[in-house]
Amino acid sequence: MYKIFSGFLSSRIMSTATKLGWISPEQKGFLPGVWGIQEHTHHFHTVIEQAKQSKREMSLPLPVELRRILSDIYSNNIMEFAVGDDYGRKYPTAGVRQGDPLSSVVFNLAAEPIIRTAKSHNTGFSAIQARVSTTAYADDIAIVGSSIRETQRTLNAIEDTATSLGLKFNPGKRTSLALINGKSVTDNPLKIGDAETRPLAEDEQEDYLETPLGARLTFRPTTTLLQNLIKVADSDLAPWQKLEVYRSCLLPSLSHHLASGRVEKGALFDLDVACRDFLRRIANVPTSSNTAFFYADRRVGVLGMLRDRRG
Repeated sequence: MYKIFSGFLSSRIMSTATKLGWISPEQKGFLPGVWGIQEHTHHFHTVIEQAKQSKREMSLPLPVELRRILSDIYSNNIMEFAVGDDYGRKYPTAGVRQGDPLSSVVFNLAAEPIIRTAKSHNTGFSAIQARVSTTAYADDIAIVGSSIRETQRTLNAIEDTATSLGLKFNPGKRTSLALINGKSVTDNPLKIGDAETRPLAEDEQEDYLETPLGARLTFRPTTTLLQNLIKVADSDLAPWQKLEVYRSCLLPSLSHHLASGRVEKGALFDLDVACRDFLRRIANVPTSSNTAFFYADRRVGVLGMLRDRRG
């Protein structure tokens, strides 16, 4: 019953927040029908590419009745749990429960003051007649500036805002990329509070929304596809089941990297060869067979597999 009520409430709050502009357009986390990860990563690819080519610097009120209902949710609320022989009891007084439909919209609204502070203190970076200054996917927030000095001022401002809200930035997830004259520089690291961010060198990359980003835009995807191909091939599944696992589970595991970043063609070629060897083993196809047998349409009696190679 609680989750049903919470779901209705979440839907109405999200609708109102979107209509009244409570959530910035830069926030893409947990929003239905929004491909936020791909949008943000492609924004950064464009910004980094433009900075390298041009050699520029880059760097709610609640009604009384609703308050009463929300307060009632936590009145005399007890959570009991057991781990082995240990037993515990907790009395939650704030927050939302795990899997609560309200958690996503509350999360976005809580991060909104930080996003607005970043936008108001940062002119951003102009790339292909668009200006990119701040991106957010839930609490994964990134700042883009036209100079190191401007970006540092923005970081100082959002640190003050976060402190006033009782929030702290994770020291292990603070990374910066500074480009001057098309090259990455590491001798003037940005700071959040008293802690320096980790500057990325020319050949370094950092995962942002599970996509590697850095001065070098192309990357080899981190994937377990090769190991999983071996496991499936050695399993007791029937050949048609192995092919179905390949089509529906293994190959789609690459879709995020292909949609969000610039995967090296060499990496795709290697994966394509490994997939073809897997298919040849499962279908008992001789090595002398034409590769069209693997990729042509199944309606003509062949495997109809998607080719990993691009370009």
